[in-house]
Amino acid sequence: LESDNFLLHVFGRKFRLRSQKADVPPSLLIGRKALCKALATELVRKYGQRGGRLDLSFDSAPSSVDLGNGVLYLSKGKFAVADLIVGADGMNSIVREAIVEAVEKQEKKTEATGEEEPDTEQRVREAMRFSSKETGKVLSEFRRETSTLSGRWRVLHDNMPTSLDADAVHLLTGTLGQGREKEGKKKTPVSGGLFVIPARDGTCSVLVNWRESNPPVELLSSTPSEFCDIIETGFKAFGRPSEEAAKRVLSQRNQFAQVVYCSSMMAPQAVGTAVLIGDAAHATGGSQGQGANSAALDCMAFGELLDKFRAEGLHGSGKGLDFQRLASEFSARQTKEGHALLQLLQVESLPFPWSILFFFREAFRSVISKVPVLGKAVFGRDAALWGSSKQLKMSQSLVPYSEIAESYRFWIRRALERRGSQAP
Repeated sequence: LESDNFLLHVFGRKFRLRSQKADVPPSLLIGRKALCKALATELVRKYGQRGGRLDLSFDSAPSSVDLGNGVLYLSKGKFAVADLIVGADGMNSIVREAIVEAVEKQEKKTEATGEEEPDTEQRVREAMRFSSKETGKVLSEFRRETSTLSGRWRVLHDNMPTSLDADAVHLLTGTLGQGREKEGKKKTPVSGGLFVIPARDGTCSVLVNWRESNPPVELLSSTPSEFCDIIETGFKAFGRPSEEAAKRVLSQRNQFAQVVYCSSMMAPQAVGTAVLIGDAAHATGGSQGQGANSAALDCMAFGELLDKFRAEGLHGSGKGLDFQRLASEFSARQTKEGHALLQLLQVESLPFPWSILFFFREAFRSVISKVPVLGKAVFGRDAALWGSSKQLKMSQSLVPYSEIAESYRFWIRRALERRGSQAP
């Protein structure tokens, strides 16, 4: 679905935060299942009939990785051997954790033999720090840090309510029933939200979300009929969901998001040949809506390098391509983009008064960009793009994240000063 309409529903009123502009291409909203189906269909069409080049397995989840021997172990006793392992397995990536484990073993081996360690303290000082109780793994050649965000949600799949615009994304605020008792006090209503994403077929996906510290106990322990009553009462603009959709929600587990930072997008040569793609290397928790975008850009970069290596015949010591060099070039190219994406996330946490100044700065630039002569003089030929918001630049252009981050360098530094850290 192509749409740039975004509506906020609060206190019984509707506010249009963003609308489609004639001079700006719309955002493309794609359902995960539809995207995966389209990708799998195209893979089979292009490679499925060429002497077994493609082997898709849908009934075997990956369980562990042996990086040293290039073996991916799957459930049901299956395994796959590869020259290069690509970890495109999300924020809970087993490939990333296999790299961490392998590097830790290498560090212990180094300590046991008395070899001199690289200066990791300097690397720590240069790392991005997240406000989390979790501590990052400090590794000589590979470092990853994770921070679990406070929000929790479940996903409701249902028909798009007739009360909502079918071509717009909606954010509704309301209550999700009663919470739990605290220190003998009465149960209080739980504030939450519904984030409604429409689909072309008249259905929608709804993120029913709340804070981890105040879960909607009544909602999560309800029957399907009671669930529908609570949603209808707490979110009048949404109306009543179907009981079948409610039943599916109640059978789910709570979902959460993480911010993931990796110092590199490849495994050190000493432990194996592997690269990381998308959320496995640089997850931002969904707040910027760049998960699929950033992963697609990583895939494009990897594909371009793979084509280059094949065209130029860049082989390693054996007959095959030099996958270690390929991984190294890919990491050198894309790690800075992943870091830039995480840097842009920091702007969301600007402290007062910088947050107010940033708001007026963005509004002023937007006004200037709409004045033909002045906009061109200040921003150049792409005044509509460079005078637009940070979100629009990331979502509706192919400008590298590193270039966008550079234009916000001042504000990123102000946000990081609050955390007492530097940008990677």
